[in-house]
Amino acid sequence: MNQERLDRMRRAMEAARLDALVLRLPENILLLSGYWPMLGMSTLLFPREGKATICIPEYYSAEAAPMLWEAEPHWFKFGVLGTKDPMEITHAFLADHARGKGWKRVG
Repeated sequence: MNQERLDRMRRAMEAARLDALVLRLPENILLLSGYWPMLGMSTLLFPREGKATICIPEYYSAEAAPMLWEAEPHWFKFGVLGTKDPMEITHAFLADHARGKGWKRVG
């Protein structure tokens, strides 16, 4: 884990008065979680305070789990018949994890 990088980002977020970041670009997710998403279907919620959470297709669980630094994974089914729209899943994930936090600014 690159704790210095995480601390530096949280200091930058504090200076910018950001409560959390929502990251979708694979490069940005890699920089703050240690995991490189293959398809771009993952979303990292990185709060200034507390633990990050990441929404990842479950078929990447074997590869992603050992790579994640501190982000708590939320696995979802993707790419098989009968699954929900991944954007609906992502929306619900973000709403659930932001609920009750009192965040004012999210980048």
